[in-house]
Amino acid sequence: MPTEHLIRLGNLAVDKSTYGVRISDKPVVLSYLQFELLLYLASHPNQIISAQTLLENVWGLRPGKGSNTRLRIQVYRLRRFIQASSPWKITTVSKRGYGLIQAAGEAARKPSPSRNVMVTRQKQP
Repeated sequence: MPTEHLIRLGNLAVDKSTYGVRISDKPVVLSYLQFELLLYLASHPNQIISAQTLLENVWGLRPGKGSNTRLRIQVYRLRRFIQASSPWKITTVSKRGYGLIQAAGEAARKPSPSRNVMVTRQKQP
Protein backbone atom coordinates (compact mmCIF):
# COMPACT_ATOMS: atom_id res chain seq x y z
CA MET A 1 0.00 0.00 0.00
CA PRO A 2 1.57 3.34 -1.04
CA THR A 3 2.13 5.92 1.66
CA GLU A 4 2.12 9.67 1.38
CA HIS A 5 5.67 10.68 2.10
CA LEU A 6 6.40 13.84 0.12
CA ILE A 7 5.66 17.36 1.33
CA ARG A 8 5.83 20.07 -1.33
CA LEU A 9 5.84 23.75 -0.47
CA GLY A 10 6.42 25.60 -3.71
CA ASN A 11 9.95 24.74 -4.86
CA LEU A 12 10.75 23.04 -1.53
CA ALA A 13 10.22 19.27 -1.36
CA VAL A 14 10.77 17.13 1.74
CA ASP A 15 10.66 13.34 1.33
CA LYS A 16 10.08 11.41 4.57
CA SER A 17 10.91 8.02 3.05
CA THR A 18 14.35 8.88 1.66
CA TYR A 19 15.29 11.72 4.02
CA GLY A 20 15.71 13.78 0.88
CA VAL A 21 15.26 17.51 0.45
CA ARG A 22 15.14 19.35 -2.84
CA ILE A 23 14.92 23.04 -3.60
CA SER A 24 14.08 23.89 -7.20
CA ASP A 25 14.72 20.23 -8.03
CA LYS A 26 18.29 20.40 -6.69
CA PRO A 27 19.25 18.08 -3.82
CA VAL A 28 20.12 19.65 -0.48
CA VAL A 29 22.28 17.67 1.94
CA LEU A 30 21.17 18.08 5.55
CA SER A 31 22.15 16.39 8.78
CA TYR A 32 19.63 14.04 10.36
CA LEU A 33 18.53 16.65 12.93
CA GLN A 34 18.29 19.40 10.31
CA PHE A 35 16.11 17.12 8.20
CA GLU A 36 13.86 16.21 11.15
CA LEU A 37 13.52 19.88 12.10
CA LEU A 38 12.66 20.87 8.53
CA LEU A 39 10.20 17.99 8.25
CA TYR A 40 8.40 19.07 11.41
CA LEU A 41 8.25 22.72 10.32
CA ALA A 42 7.17 21.78 6.77
CA SER A 43 4.41 19.63 8.24
CA HIS A 44 3.09 22.78 9.97
CA PRO A 45 3.64 25.56 7.37
CA ASN A 46 2.86 29.16 8.29
CA GLN A 47 2.54 28.22 11.97
CA ILE A 48 4.72 29.20 14.90
CA ILE A 49 5.88 26.14 16.85
CA SER A 50 7.21 26.59 20.38
CA ALA A 51 10.81 25.69 21.13
CA GLN A 52 9.61 23.15 23.69
CA THR A 53 7.35 21.45 21.13
CA LEU A 54 10.27 21.20 18.69
CA LEU A 55 12.60 19.83 21.36
CA GLU A 56 10.00 17.22 22.30
CA ASN A 57 9.07 16.19 18.75
CA VAL A 58 12.41 16.50 16.93
CA TRP A 59 14.86 15.61 19.69
CA GLY A 60 12.48 13.40 21.67
CA LEU A 61 13.15 15.25 24.91
CA ARG A 62 10.70 15.22 27.80
CA PRO A 63 8.93 18.50 28.68
CA GLY A 64 11.23 20.86 30.54
CA LYS A 65 14.35 18.94 29.50
CA GLY A 66 16.88 20.11 26.96
CA SER A 67 18.45 23.35 25.95
CA ASN A 68 17.19 25.88 23.46
CA THR A 69 20.82 26.34 22.41
CA ARG A 70 20.85 23.11 20.40
CA LEU A 71 17.63 24.20 18.69
CA ARG A 72 19.00 27.66 17.86
CA ILE A 73 22.15 26.12 16.36
CA GLN A 74 20.17 23.76 14.11
CA VAL A 75 17.79 26.56 13.05
CA TYR A 76 20.79 28.73 12.16
CA ARG A 77 22.34 25.95 10.07
CA LEU A 78 19.07 25.05 8.39
CA ARG A 79 18.41 28.67 7.43
CA ARG A 80 21.64 28.74 5.42
CA PHE A 81 20.30 25.98 3.16
CA ILE A 82 16.67 27.00 2.88
CA GLN A 83 16.50 30.77 2.76
CA ALA A 84 18.96 31.36 -0.07
CA SER A 85 16.87 29.62 -2.71
CA SER A 86 13.33 29.14 -1.42
CA PRO A 87 10.44 31.52 -0.82
CA TRP A 88 9.99 29.77 2.53
CA LYS A 89 11.81 31.33 5.48
CA ILE A 90 12.44 30.03 8.96
CA THR A 91 11.17 32.77 11.22
CA THR A 92 11.91 33.30 14.89
CA VAL A 93 9.17 34.89 16.99
CA SER A 94 10.62 36.00 20.30
CA LYS A 95 9.30 34.03 23.29
CA ARG A 96 6.93 32.08 21.00
CA GLY A 97 8.98 29.82 18.74
CA TYR A 98 9.87 29.14 15.13
CA GLY A 99 7.97 28.72 11.91
CA LEU A 100 8.45 27.90 8.25
CA ILE A 101 6.74 30.95 6.80
CA GLN A 102 6.16 31.78 3.17
CA ALA A 103 7.81 35.06 2.19
CA ALA A 104 5.54 38.00 1.43
CA GLY A 105 4.34 38.17 -2.14
CA GLU A 106 4.28 34.40 -2.64
CA ALA A 107 1.00 32.56 -3.08
CA ALA A 108 0.19 30.54 0.02
CA ARG A 109 0.29 26.78 -0.48
CA LYS A 110 -0.45 24.00 1.90
CA PRO A 111 1.77 20.93 1.92
CA SER A 112 0.68 18.52 -0.75
CA PRO A 113 1.34 14.82 -0.27
CA SER A 114 2.66 12.98 -3.29
CA ARG A 115 3.55 9.42 -4.08
CA ASN A 116 6.60 10.37 -6.13
CA VAL A 117 10.00 9.36 -4.84
CA MET A 118 12.80 11.91 -5.03
CA VAL A 119 16.35 10.97 -5.91
CA THR A 120 18.66 12.74 -3.49
CA ARG A 121 22.01 11.74 -4.97
CA GLN A 122 23.08 12.14 -8.55
CA LYS A 123 25.97 10.40 -10.29
CA GLN A 124 28.80 12.62 -11.33
CA PRO A 125 29.60 12.51 -15.08
